Amino acid sequence: MWLIFIIIGSLLSLFIWIFQNKFSYLTKSIFSSILLFFLTLFIFFNIENTFLSEEEWYNQNIVREVILFVVMLMGMSARYITKLIEQRQEKIQSLKKKKEVFDKPKLEFDIWEFSYPMFISVITFGLLLKHLESNSITTTNIVISFQNGFFWQALLKKEVGQD
Repeated sequence: MWLIFIIIGSLLSLFIWIFQNKFSYLTKSIFSSILLFFLTLFIFFNIENTFLSEEEWYNQNIVREVILFVVMLMGMSARYITKLIEQRQEKIQSLKKKKEVFDKPKLEFDIWEFSYPMFISVITFGLLLKHLESNSITTTNIVISFQNGFFWQALLKKEVGQD
């Protein structure tokens, strides 16, 4: 199962690398189409053909894990944005203390700091799967997945401290 996430993550990383480099639009389009083709083939051959089974499509093993992984990434993104808002509020408070007229500072978005939790998301996702009690998509599992993403730093520190 982890191999699927590693391959998909590698293909998506390659896709992002292509768009960050200064290739021509045609080159980017060709490489992106090839990558999308291979990603589609990989997913097609690795997802079980159980659409006509008794089990709901969102509770199938790969779909359930992808949903939980995406929700966890949303939690990581939400944590980064809330951290930016907190930093902005601190800057506004310090500017108010100077008692001068000022323009409100903007959020200082940094793509590398935003991407940092995504680099270790597989480790955090493994911790999430270890702690889930049921193997189905429930509101509790969605909330725990989001919370796992939001508090990823505390979870990793706790897990490293136990080892």
